[in-house]
Amino acid sequence: GAPAEQRLGKLEAGARRGRIGVDRIIEQAEYVLVAQEAMEVTVFRRANNWRPEVANQPGQQLCIPSMNFVLSFAVITILFALIFKFIPDTTITRRDVRIGATVASLLFTVDKVIIGFCLGH
Repeated sequence: GAPAEQRLGKLEAGARRGRIGVDRIIEQAEYVLVAQEAMEVTVFRRANNWRPEVANQPGQQLCIPSMNFVLSFAVITILFALIFKFIPDTTITRRDVRIGATVASLLFTVDKVIIGFCLGH
């Protein structure tokens, strides 16, 4: 009867809301990654063009890429943590989310650096 149909309708609406939430998380993660990449390019160009005499000193050649790696690692770790926490249909402990996000972010960031190096040389 009617109560069963109402319950089914509520379940379907809940599933749609959950799926929309997952889609929004992924969409927002894509925007954050694109914005972060644009920020990296801007920072590198400005750092190299702003004061060339400072950018060409030995310590600066390691400082800017290191800051870039740390910033990328932090942003990507947060994104992976959000994905690992909210997308699965099961409950995952915070410890497992932290470990998984850290490992995935480290691999992702190292791969990004390697690909950039290969394309740049």
